[in-house]
Amino acid sequence: MDNSRELADLIDTEKLQKLQDNFAKALNLAFITVDYRGRPIIEYSGFTEFCNKIREREECRKLCYQCDAHGGLHATITGEPYIYRCHTGLVDFAVPLILDGKYMGSVMGGQVKLEEPVPELEPILPQTTHWQDDPELADAASRVHRIRYEQMVAGVYLLRDMIQSLLEEEYQKVTQAELRRKSQELLEEKAARISLEEAIEEGAFSMLVDYLGSEFLFYILNVIARLAYREKAEETEKAVCDFASMMRYLTENKNNSFVTVGEELEYIDYYLQIQKRRLEGRLAYEIKVPEECKGILCPFLLLQPLVENSLKYAVEPSREGGMLAIRGKAEGGAFVLTISDSGTGMSREQISTILELEERHRGSGKSKNYLTNINRKIKGLFGESYGVFIRSKEDGFPGTEVQIRLPLTNDSTIM
Repeated sequence: MDNSRELADLIDTEKLQKLQDNFAKALNLAFITVDYRGRPIIEYSGFTEFCNKIREREECRKLCYQCDAHGGLHATITGEPYIYRCHTGLVDFAVPLILDGKYMGSVMGGQVKLEEPVPELEPILPQTTHWQDDPELADAASRVHRIRYEQMVAGVYLLRDMIQSLLEEEYQKVTQAELRRKSQELLEEKAARISLEEAIEEGAFSMLVDYLGSEFLFYILNVIARLAYREKAEETEKAVCDFASMMRYLTENKNNSFVTVGEELEYIDYYLQIQKRRLEGRLAYEIKVPEECKGILCPFLLLQPLVENSLKYAVEPSREGGMLAIRGKAEGGAFVLTISDSGTGMSREQISTILELEERHRGSGKSKNYLTNINRKIKGLFGESYGVFIRSKEDGFPGTEVQIRLPLTNDSTIM
């Protein structure tokens, strides 16, 4: 199978939408079909009022997304439908869609309560009750549909089989067309006697590198996660999931010059979770940025070198470890993002050297100092009012604070 093909390419999404909608109405269950990245390929079917409302609350929405991610991972590892309780206690399911040994995506949903007798179901996350204090949510939860467990299982497996049938039928058509195309290409190549060196020059080598850097990597991560699950190595499983999320961010944005602050912070959060495990409790960190600022655009991979530097010089050398804080706010028409640590700090001479490097290397290519390069890049994009500012112990700070100033509204500036 062509590994670049995705679920949306291999199934009639119009037929799938009708099938999913009809099952939602017949069983009173919620359904959504997602690709291997977790992205919906068609519209939601039968989502409950309760789940729609609870996902409007940021703290609850994050837990809902975590439930979806962990449920999908469990189903992928076992290769079978997985039925579980979400963080609110509702019963959800995840059904893997696997074609020719490759994980293509999932059918997810549920959002129901069970009629008696209720079997023991594993909660995917620790159960939460704080949402019950919200009268609107509590009222919506009281109206959630009840279903017999056997009926739910039968419906989930039936839908899985029907979608798999649609997928395999379309796959056969695509495979036959692909074989015909490849046969024609082989005849053309033989006639033209194209050499291996010419094929490399025409891009075959770069295609291979791209393949090994994305699909192959995710395949290996899936194998490691499966082993960790079987061996009940929960922390290893979580670390693999965090690393996979980092790799998806990098591969999906490698051709993008800009991302949102929110996307960049989510990537850094995964990165710091992995570093926290590596440093065995010696790292504490917090990320606090107002929700309304997370849509601001910033250069891709702006934060990682700053965070890496704090870990290298402020946290790792200390036996006790250290604290790293990332905070953002709107200030005087600008968005100010600070990365501060509890290390030994920098002297004014060191700070001056970095700023002098910025002037010295202006117009002469990249400097070896990452702060200098970041400063030049931001100033070049947005003007001299923006860039990198550094404060440390001699300025009254406990460690080092690197401040990045970006335009509060910058989408028109970079177009």
